[in-house]
Amino acid sequence: MIRYFCKIMTVSTLIVGAFPNFASSSTLPDWHPYISSLSGDAAPALQSVINMMCGTNGGTLELGVGIFHLKSTVIVKCPISIIGQGWEEAPKADEKHGTWISIENSHSPGIVFTGGSKGASIQKIAFTQPAQQLPTVGATSWHPVPMPPVIMIKDVSGLTQIRDIYMNGVDTGIESINGGRTYIDGLYGQFFSSAIKLYDEMDISRINNVHSWPYLSGDPLVISFQQKNLNTIVLGRADGVFIDNVFAYAAKSGVFFEKSKNNGAATGIQIGKLECDSVQHCVQVDSIGATMMISEMRQFGQKGIDSGFAMDHADAFFITGEASILASNIEARMIDQSFITASSNHECSNIRIGNAFLDFSKSKSSTHQIVSQDFCGIHGEKNEILFAVRPAVLGLQ
Repeated sequence: MIRYFCKIMTVSTLIVGAFPNFASSSTLPDWHPYISSLSGDAAPALQSVINMMCGTNGGTLELGVGIFHLKSTVIVKCPISIIGQGWEEAPKADEKHGTWISIENSHSPGIVFTGGSKGASIQKIAFTQPAQQLPTVGATSWHPVPMPPVIMIKDVSGLTQIRDIYMNGVDTGIESINGGRTYIDGLYGQFFSSAIKLYDEMDISRINNVHSWPYLSGDPLVISFQQKNLNTIVLGRADGVFIDNVFAYAAKSGVFFEKSKNNGAATGIQIGKLECDSVQHCVQVDSIGATMMISEMRQFGQKGIDSGFAMDHADAFFITGEASILASNIEARMIDQSFITASSNHECSNIRIGNAFLDFSKSKSSTHQIVSQDFCGIHGEKNEILFAVRPAVLGLQ
């Protein structure tokens, strides 16, 4: 019989363990007062333990080695810490070492942190979505199964910490709406629509050490989908987000400034190190009024992952809205028609760059420009693009 156990170690520490194929377990030991039946879904068991902890002033919930199958949502309403035993990067299908949570509900998030959970945290856990099937032999197209975020932060209005998390082929990783101070440090995985989304973040949230990589599959159909649809980090209305040490791979954008429903924009964004590889637009701005500072940014706009030439319309900055950008050092290789694409006819951007290296030599376009267009207003206004040092340019025609 597959067994599940929950042992009280101290007043504030619980250890919850599971073995692989957890979904096949139907009953639990009768001596556990908080969990009576799993019926193939670990969510009710975990929810019972969390509710009990919330009723006794919180604590630490430690998940053991194994796979926890969630067929419904687990909601965290108090400041507890959920800690796993780590994870193996890119595991074999039948050998998932460490603590894994299998998200098997396509209609709601896997785990939700909500009001009352200020100070809660989750760390050292891997996630997977079995519904995401890879292309079959001979397939000519592919798309993922649309699913809610694996982790949702909703109306916390305070600190939520997410550390050392691995997501092995998921549609959307983490989404925060009015989270407050969302702190993400260490997010690794393959994402099909987005890795992180922040909306209505009115305080200083932090995103550090993000590595988006085809851990699950580098199939050309998967990569093609990602390059047309994956916005690695999405910022709606947000104030003063600190972003550093981000690697975006095979995506439409590295950081996407989305136009919010309330017309708000991300402002005061501070980006340290951002590297985009096989990404169409390293920074894309659709919102009006976005402001940011960038220290180091590298862009490689390669089509696919080994073509050796730029994808169509690849650039470093793609602006359809309006932005104020202060950047120190930018390297842009495998860009196509322009380094900066500014396409708005109504809003004017202000961009100031210290040092820039631009390489058009792998482009198949016949004409190249540093900036796609000067004019931005109905009365002849122009975008203001200033370089402190004349940019070094290769392949400009």
